[in-house]
Amino acid sequence: MVAFGIVLISLSTAFLAIVFSSVITQINTPVNFSVFGFYNGSATTLTQGDGITLFITVLFLSMFIHAAGFAVKQSLEISNKKSKPYETKHFWWAAALFFIVKDSIKMIFSLIIAVPLMLIVLSMTISMLFMNQLVFDQPLLIFIMGIVAYLPTQIVIRKIGKLIMQMADKNKATYSLTKTGFDLQFNWIGLKQGEGKFYIDFSELDTIETMTFFEAQKYEDELGPNVKMALDQAKSMYKMKETRPTVLFQPETGTNTLIKGPEIHYLYKFRSDQDMNGLIKAFDDFKKK
Repeated sequence: MVAFGIVLISLSTAFLAIVFSSVITQINTPVNFSVFGFYNGSATTLTQGDGITLFITVLFLSMFIHAAGFAVKQSLEISNKKSKPYETKHFWWAAALFFIVKDSIKMIFSLIIAVPLMLIVLSMTISMLFMNQLVFDQPLLIFIMGIVAYLPTQIVIRKIGKLIMQMADKNKATYSLTKTGFDLQFNWIGLKQGEGKFYIDFSELDTIETMTFFEAQKYEDELGPNVKMALDQAKSMYKMKETRPTVLFQPETGTNTLIKGPEIHYLYKFRSDQDMNGLIKAFDDFKKK
């Protein structure tokens, strides 16, 4: 996620800088540029005669930069304490090492691509401003409007996303505490009244903790290509109506909950009105007894 975010930020920012250079210099004409003085050249600026196209391009590039930046920030804040390899180490678990190493390699390559690209585009953009006749005309105004319009657009998108999540929220799992555990109720589409309800005793569990979506993704990645877990999950979902799941991984955007014990391994999102801190506190109090 970090590597992808870095590449997306660098590409979006680079293209935004190129668009800016094209609207502040003569449109569709050759312009001169320099790359740190080591290379001097000329290029024809983008044809941005269509104001709507220019506006939408700048708006979406601003969205890409913000979204990728948020993903990178969240990924970098992941707690290593929440990244735990699966205890049942077997042949397939060893393959997880490949994915961990692969992520490091992806990060290195993303930096190799992103840093030089950003520096080159920065040099080209600045040099264009000094080596060419600047034009402060309608295209520049549209460019600025595209960036400014991102804020209200983001608010609208968030409201739409929140509405969609609220509609799906009613099908999320719920729980109700008992003296030594909790009743777990799955409310998925297809389950009839009384189906999908199971009891979990705190004595069966080793941990209950919350994770962000990015932490949940990292946790999943570090489990590796675990065939046994995949088969257990497939069986659990098939027999959900009458048998308590043993493995269930469905992390989503927002706060996910890890429920783990020798015979249980869950990672998914509860309904938004569920007090996960209350569940964790009840579990911690039970373990202290």
